[in-house]
Amino acid sequence: MKDFYYILGVDADCSAFQLKEAYDKLSQKFHPDHNPDDPYFINRFQDVREAYDVLSDPAKRSHYDKKLRAAGLYRTSKGQRKRRSVSGTTIVNILFTIMLIAITAIFGSYVFKAIGGSKKEAVVVKQSANQQVATLPAKHIKKKRRYKVKHNQVVNTANFHKPANTVARQAVKVLPANVTEPVSIKPQPVVPATRSEVADYLYTTYLKGNETGVINMRDDRYFNAQIVKVIPTRSKVWVIEDDGNYYKVRFDNTVGYVPAWTVVK
Repeated sequence: MKDFYYILGVDADCSAFQLKEAYDKLSQKFHPDHNPDDPYFINRFQDVREAYDVLSDPAKRSHYDKKLRAAGLYRTSKGQRKRRSVSGTTIVNILFTIMLIAITAIFGSYVFKAIGGSKKEAVVVKQSANQQVATLPAKHIKKKRRYKVKHNQVVNTANFHKPANTVARQAVKVLPANVTEPVSIKPQPVVPATRSEVADYLYTTYLKGNETGVINMRDDRYFNAQIVKVIPTRSKVWVIEDDGNYYKVRFDNTVGYVPAWTVVK
């Protein structure tokens, strides 16, 4: 009994579309027109034609399938491949799981031993350190007492057991050699001048300096002009001209120019 499914290369449960597709491919391959006078191709073409004639007819195919089942030849290769694949996959998964469990157990035992060894070493080191501390003299274990001293004060720590008034009398204020103690200077009030003191002036006022405490009087209205007088801050001057960035003033019988921002208006 011929196996028409095997001849067409399809499964027993294939669809009509799959059957037609397989027949078209094989009939073109084994057609006698492409291979004339070749018995192999002629016989193959006839087998393909006969198989398709039987399987393309639903009634003939049903009758043919009953004969295959009775003969024990009705099998679906797809189902067999699937069962074999599932069985093979299951075996591989079981083997892989066993290997993974074994590797995990080995690695876990190694980590456990490493952690246990580290803890033992830490305990030994701690005990050794405690023994060394115990053998040290008391003066090395006792913490040093620290005391806060106010800025610019020198206090002997040996006198802390004395009364507070005694330590206060011994405190000495120390300044660097090149620094002198600042002296507060009270601003002097501006004394108005009279017309008889300076002729042709607009008004009298005083000058304010920057951090240097002095104002440079120059002989012209620009920054690089020659300095003719250095005037201390809070000095009284007579303003002769008061326009522009420089004011023309008179101070200590000297006439010159000072920046406008130094003149208190």
